Amino acid sequence: MNTNIKTLEETEPKKSKFGSKVMLFVLVFVIIAGAVYHFIGWQADTESAVAPTRLLMTGILYSDENPAAIVENKIVHEGDIVDSVRIVKIHKDKVEFEKDSCRWSQQAEMLKPGGQQ
Repeated sequence: MNTNIKTLEETEPKKSKFGSKVMLFVLVFVIIAGAVYHFIGWQADTESAVAPTRLLMTGILYSDENPAAIVENKIVHEGDIVDSVRIVKIHKDKVEFEKDSCRWSQQAEMLKPGGQQ
C-alpha cells in the first residue's frame, strides 16, 4: 500500500485549544479594561468639573467697602484662599469660589426676623 496518501483528517491543521483560550482571555480582558477605563475615567473627569470642592459657608458679613464671609469657620475676604479654593467675589446673598479654573457659587440662606428661614 502507498503510504504517501494522507486522509483528509491528516491534512487539516490541528486546532489548538490553548490558543483559543488565550485569544478568548485577551478579548475578555480588553473589553473589561475598556469598560472600566470608560466609566471610571469618565466619572473622575466629570466629578472634578461638575462637583468642585465644597466648602462650608455659614454666613456673609456684607458691606460695600469690605465684604466678608464665614467659610470653614474662618472670616474670609475676596482674594483669600481656603483649602486651595480662592474666594473670588462676595455678594449680599452668595459667595463665588474658584479652584483649578473652575468657578461656582454658594447661596446664603436668608433668615427672617425671629430666626426663621
